[in-house]
Amino acid sequence: MSDEKKNTLSLCMIVKNEETYLSQCIESVQNIVDEIIIVDTGSTDQTVTIAKNYGAKIFHFEWVNDFSKARNFAIEQATSTWLLLLDGDEVLDSKSKDKLVQFINTTTLDGCHFIMHNYIGKEPHTQFTIHYPLRLLRNNPNYKFEGAIHEQLISLNGILSSERFSIEDILVHHYGYIDATILTKDKRSRNIPILLKQLEEDPHNAFHLFNLGNEYLCLGEIHKAIETYEHAKQYALPTQAATPYLYHRLIISLMAIKNDTRALEIAETALTLYPMCTDIHYAKAIAHYHLHHYTLAIDCLNKCIELGDPHISLKFSEGCGTYLPYLLLGEIYNILEDYSKALAAYTHAINMNPSLFNFLYTIGYILNKLYTDKNLVTEHLQKYFSNLNYLPNLVTFIDILLKQQLYSNAQPFLNHLDTISMDSPDRYYLWGQYYFYSKQYQLAYEYFQTLCTQPLTSTTLPNLYSQSMIFLFIIDSLNHKKSIDYYLPFIQSLNLPILENVLLQFDALYFKKDTTYLENDLDSNEYIHLIIDYLDKLLKIQEFDFFEQSLYILNYINSTEVLIELAKLYSIHKLDNMVINTILQSIKELNTITKESAYILYKHLN
Repeated sequence: MSDEKKNTLSLCMIVKNEETYLSQCIESVQNIVDEIIIVDTGSTDQTVTIAKNYGAKIFHFEWVNDFSKARNFAIEQATSTWLLLLDGDEVLDSKSKDKLVQFINTTTLDGCHFIMHNYIGKEPHTQFTIHYPLRLLRNNPNYKFEGAIHEQLISLNGILSSERFSIEDILVHHYGYIDATILTKDKRSRNIPILLKQLEEDPHNAFHLFNLGNEYLCLGEIHKAIETYEHAKQYALPTQAATPYLYHRLIISLMAIKNDTRALEIAETALTLYPMCTDIHYAKAIAHYHLHHYTLAIDCLNKCIELGDPHISLKFSEGCGTYLPYLLLGEIYNILEDYSKALAAYTHAINMNPSLFNFLYTIGYILNKLYTDKNLVTEHLQKYFSNLNYLPNLVTFIDILLKQQLYSNAQPFLNHLDTISMDSPDRYYLWGQYYFYSKQYQLAYEYFQTLCTQPLTSTTLPNLYSQSMIFLFIIDSLNHKKSIDYYLPFIQSLNLPILENVLLQFDALYFKKDTTYLENDLDSNEYIHLIIDYLDKLLKIQEFDFFEQSLYILNYINSTEVLIELAKLYSIHKLDNMVINTILQSIKELNTITKESAYILYKHLN
């Protein structure tokens, strides 16, 4: 690739303790850059050693709490005609290399902004936000950076002309906001004091206020972020590049604290300024959905579909103009029991984004509602799988049938699974489920036990081992055989403390032990989810006496919505009287009723 280059390119980086991603960063551009300029501001890890291994020119710069000074120092060291400005936790996408080389060899512009995916959460390449930072600049002494943080380009010859810069379809992956990276590098304690100092000098600077709000949001201080965003909004000009981001972040933050009414007000204001911003239309749809304004939400989602993806400068997340509106339409139509429209919406979404395979379970549920002839359910579901001789497809297909209690329909495919893979853990799990729900407990036990005595290995189905453990525990508890002590070593090997505590508490109930394991109650929602799943299994096999005994575990859960979740379970199993009595009990004893439970109550009373 480098043979095709006409212009030269310098990679210019400011680094401090970037050993985690630095190798990936340099390797992503190594064969297209002519020199690597590393300006280190005080690393104490292996950053400098790693950079030297790639032939980088190392410069040391005393950190003075000013990114622009370090950035300007870095570009002053470069000798190439073009400057590639990456941070140590940014990686150029391999498919973008040719585009970058072509740009510097053909453009008359002075630089461009890249598309950056900022990964958030625990794992990279799952959730991300999008923004468009300047990452490529012609090496021109008239261009400098200013600003202590989130430095901005200026022209020494006068006003910077935006017409000299473009946004290009060149993708960079940014890993600096992954949870583990944030904890390791503690960027917030570095950034916030710099921003506060800048705001002392310029208290009405909307850009600084916006960035400060972002820092609070990253820390999980949502109320503080909202207050700062609201302050920034007073001074933000509609023409500023950061302003639509500001409105979007404010809307999302308000919804996070369930202030959807205020989120709608902000969305309405934002859309008068940016009527073509699909992301804000989509956020508005979510707010209406949260408020159960389903007709208004549908209108907003149809507007998203009509608009499609917005102009690149107004795109903050992926899918708001493509598959995401269809997903939410599917969910709304599912709630409204308009299953034909729900199926059409989910099908559109999966066709646009095949990675949404988990929603095939929802499609299985909808098909099961649409067709009384269960052979038609199987026939239509099969159309969503290109090849049932491919093990992951077959495993998922069978699991969906079992989840929909279509056991006789699943059996021929289970037999087919035996011809493809006799030793796969998914096979043991699926046969175990089949026999469990057919109430052939001894056969089910043998399959689950075989699975749980083998070494842990990768599986198609998630949570396979923890679910198998629950099935084994239920079978033994039904027959009053082994206590939890028999299973504890395996449970502890899974490193799932919530599962361990829940099963210990069920065991205490069944064997009348006066011990409490759920009093710490670290996360009520996770406990409730696991317990409701457990109770659901008992209702499916119609072990009602055992179910009644198991219900006492809910007394250990410190949540006002625990009875609401139980009522939703009863609703799924069409136990109308239990739905009504449980919601009324929730109102009387816990003073709790949600809009969703009120809707469920209405359906079961009519």
